[in-house]
Amino acid sequence: AAAVATVTVAGSVVSVTPVAAGTSVITVTADDGLDGTASETFTVRVKAAVIQVPPVVVTAIPTLILREDASPFTRDLTAAPEVFTDANGDVLTFAATSSDALIATAAIAGSILTVTPIKDGIATITVTAADLGGMRGVASTTFEVDVLDVIEATPFGLELSVNDSGS
Repeated sequence: AAAVATVTVAGSVVSVTPVAAGTSVITVTADDGLDGTASETFTVRVKAAVIQVPPVVVTAIPTLILREDASPFTRDLTAAPEVFTDANGDVLTFAATSSDALIATAAIAGSILTVTPIKDGIATITVTAADLGGMRGVASTTFEVDVLDVIEATPFGLELSVNDSGS
């Protein structure tokens, strides 16, 4: 079995150094050199270290082209393919902003991103993911929304007649 800890004795000081995750029983025996001994046994438990890492962007959201009268675009940021991932499996919280809310708005409800086209123009949407309230890190991604103007044609009537010149 692999060592969990190493033990050294210097005079009357016992030092235990963790080596790997696991549990080990350690017995220390003192000998007075005159046939007198005393022993003490204790258990050492070593937990694996968890290095917290921030979330990362794994799938970019491509540029959106939406008409002014289109339904809002929605995207579940946690559905495959995920936009963000966290190597520690921490729960992520999301936020979204628009560079111009007069062109397109961005909102988050849980993990659902909603982009609503408002009027003709281009806006940049920024989406962020934070783990543990941002204490461990934040990742962000941006994409453009190109909102197209809806042009309505005025209806008109057209009367046609055919002249037969008798040729």
